[in-house]
Amino acid sequence: MMFTVYQQQRVINDYRSLLFEELEKLNTQFERFLVFHKESEKYDEKERNEKLQQLRTTFSDFFYYTGDILKVESEIRENYLITYQQTKFDLSKLLDSYIAAATAEERNRIYKEINELYSVYNEFLDSSEV
Repeated sequence: MMFTVYQQQRVINDYRSLLFEELEKLNTQFERFLVFHKESEKYDEKERNEKLQQLRTTFSDFFYYTGDILKVESEIRENYLITYQQTKFDLSKLLDSYIAAATAEERNRIYKEINELYSVYNEFLDSSEV
């Protein structure tokens, strides 16, 4: 009997861990972009655009192929999925705006917006108890 309770608790903990890992994957996308922006001045325009397109392609793959595990359970869906998906969508729009930006000033403004979104999302993660 005790072993069964232990196994059940372990399964629950593993499941919660998977959910939180899924939520944290979005941070990797933020961090890749933030590092790119800080280093982008050392690239010429062609190289910067190539690296930016690579980031966009990677994010697009991430955007379309992650988050499904957050839809499995109604309580998880209600508490975490909406914020997660909205943040993914907002980051996608900001990346598109960054790519389309014609000046360094525009890119810096959008960078600040992305950095703020990153901070808000991290606050959400810190307060999440999956």
